[in-house]
Amino acid sequence: FEAVAEEVAQVLGLRNAAVSRYDDDGEAMTVLATYGDHPDNFGPGSRWPLVGQSMSAKVLHTGRPARIEDYAGLEGPL
Repeated sequence: FEAVAEEVAQVLGLRNAAVSRYDDDGEAMTVLATYGDHPDNFGPGSRWPLVGQSMSAKVLHTGRPARIEDYAGLEGPL
């Protein structure tokens, strides 16, 4: 999974990328691998609730790709 995160970051020209999975209950996601700069608490095995307007919550609820340009005004841990 680390190689996938690195490849995604390089192909898309990103400073960081992560591979995560949605938990069965749809209430949270678990990080499987990361690449690049990220907070220490956002490492493999960390679990994040899908509340607020995060990109991950949008993808889960719509089943479509999502992009957020500015996280400054958004609530939630992600």
